[in-house]
Amino acid sequence: MSQIERFSFFQKGNNSGKTEFNGDIQQFYENLRANPGWQAMIENVQKLSGKAQDKAKDALPAITASVLIKNGKSRGGLRDSDFVHTNLIQADFDQSPNFDALFQQLCQDPHTRLIFRSPRGKVKALVKVAPVATVHDHDSAWQALSIYCKAKGYGEIDPKPKNINSLCYISHDPNAILKDAEPLNWEPLAKVQGPTHRGNNVYNGERVDLTDWLESQGVNVIDTRAYQGNTMYLVPCPWESEHTEDFGAKDTAVFVDQTDGRWCFNCFHAHCEGRGWEDYRAQVAPRRSNEHQLAVQLARRILRGG
Repeated sequence: MSQIERFSFFQKGNNSGKTEFNGDIQQFYENLRANPGWQAMIENVQKLSGKAQDKAKDALPAITASVLIKNGKSRGGLRDSDFVHTNLIQADFDQSPNFDALFQQLCQDPHTRLIFRSPRGKVKALVKVAPVATVHDHDSAWQALSIYCKAKGYGEIDPKPKNINSLCYISHDPNAILKDAEPLNWEPLAKVQGPTHRGNNVYNGERVDLTDWLESQGVNVIDTRAYQGNTMYLVPCPWESEHTEDFGAKDTAVFVDQTDGRWCFNCFHAHCEGRGWEDYRAQVAPRRSNEHQLAVQLARRILRGG
């Protein structure tokens, strides 16, 4: 086993401001198969449903499958100097007509290192990739894996692990498989040229720069980080009152996605899972958006002479 395959472990995924300890892939595999404490927690999650199940799942222990965090304290906005990459990418398969067949396919794949069933009976795999050193490398490797899985007929993988410090929650699977794997090769994504803080999108019918939009809405930018050749803006979360834990000033960000130029919102708190840019914009600028629409309607009435 490569010594790089060591993870940061969090006792509770929804309280991940600081790691509890570090562990290797062999330890994780053995616990997946036979840890009675993990088995009891997973069986408890499986007895629940709806929001109660979501809440219980978010409280499970978790690892950062792709990184060993050096200082043990940071989850949001990792810099290249903050981590050692495991050369593994987490692939979550949430949609499949036959998860049993998919599991067997992944066990035969030359690049899969660890395959197991999730608490909800779906399939997870940790995939070996060619050496990764930077956040940009991770983005490139994840993109290569996504394309590879589609080409092999495995289906779409969950986009959350594109975030380098995405959490992989524990599970219980006596049939989990750990095997040797060949690295999946990847090519670096092209970095965006030009001013690093620029990214265009359409807002209220007009093309506006993200930097200008944040300023026009009076958003307090706490800090910035380099991201995909652009700038990631660390901002307050509109749903901060719902957060159960304080991760500090690096848990919520807005940025421009390099692949399609769209504006994105991401918060690492479990309560904000599934919330995207449209949700964020509706919270930050609902009044201004309505004012714009009213102004347009008034202008149209004036032009009609009404």
